[in-house]
Amino acid sequence: MDTRGRIYVADTHNLRIVRVDDMSGAGWITLGTRGAGANQFNGPHGIFVDAGGRVYITDNNRIARVDDMSGTGWTTFGTFGHGTNQFAGGPYGVFVSADGRIYVTDGGNARIVRINDMSGVGWITFGGRGSGTNQFLYQNGIFMDAAGRIYVADNENSRIVRINHM
Repeated sequence: MDTRGRIYVADTHNLRIVRVDDMSGAGWITLGTRGAGANQFNGPHGIFVDAGGRVYITDNNRIARVDDMSGTGWTTFGTFGHGTNQFAGGPYGVFVSADGRIYVTDGGNARIVRINDMSGVGWITFGGRGSGTNQFLYQNGIFMDAAGRIYVADNENSRIVRINHM
């Protein structure tokens, strides 16, 4: 949701994002078509709207950000892979903290990624593949509470993981 209470949805199979004014569906507006260019998606999953109204979308090995639903300010970050500035099999969940840091669940690489901004500066990862402490298997959602604790939906391990800081 944004600060005005509008609801945003990553419509994965229709390769777009949707915004509605409320649960009645009023004010339906979409952004996106199939592709890898500006305002195009190949599988949007996660969506987050920051305090300034910018929309962050995880999409097929990259993060996209737009200033609003018109698609202005289209910016992307990331490519396919297993190294720095790369995502595999996702990314899926996205959360932007009050200080502007971007947190992403990188399911294919079984890690959480934090970057300072859409340039990728400050790239740091946490986690690895498995079922133990500090390990994940295809995690999806991510959220940060007011105390800065990070919550991750670790799907294949059927659990919610809390990380106190990253």
